[in-house]
Amino acid sequence: MSNNGGAVYKVVVLGDANTGKTSIIRRYIQGEFNEVHNVTTLPITQTKKLNIEKKRVELSIWDTAGSEEWEAMNSSIMNGAQGVVFVASIDNEDSLSNAINVWHKKINEHSHRNEYIAFIAINKNDLPEEQRILPMSSTDDAAAEMNARVFFVSAKTGENIPELFETIATSLCQRFTSSVGIADDSINCNCLIL
Repeated sequence: MSNNGGAVYKVVVLGDANTGKTSIIRRYIQGEFNEVHNVTTLPITQTKKLNIEKKRVELSIWDTAGSEEWEAMNSSIMNGAQGVVFVASIDNEDSLSNAINVWHKKINEHSHRNEYIAFIAINKNDLPEEQRILPMSSTDDAAAEMNARVFFVSAKTGENIPELFETIATSLCQRFTSSVGIADDSINCNCLIL
């Protein structure tokens, strides 16, 4: 997809409820964090334009519900995804386990593994040590199993949020650029954040 000479990449955010998917997006797009958050019940999309490697890029970022009851709607968004970021929370070990055993499996039902780039965002990196229950070895294992790069982020402080999305955009530009260095507009570029 093209937008005034630049590529448009679809980024979909999926993961368990309360991992901070909406807060990560809000921090990136609006530069804000809200302590009080309502559960996301319907997919919402926001866009962010940036320059990557002297190219204009637009990320179309989709926020989805983390509850099983919205599975059918989330599934339709997963179709054709070409990039994936799985969101887990540093204070919830099950959220990373579910990223592997639930969300990763679901995306593979809708897209072939070689069609997307995978990332893992471990949110709430601002929490004190005593609240961090996610073992480092688990994140390393998840990254290896999903062939994903891991980012420890904090939607609250903004830590590593810009770096996460800039890496996503750069990776997608590199993967979906033709051999002459121009974005191939015939490719529908989608990135899925879980």
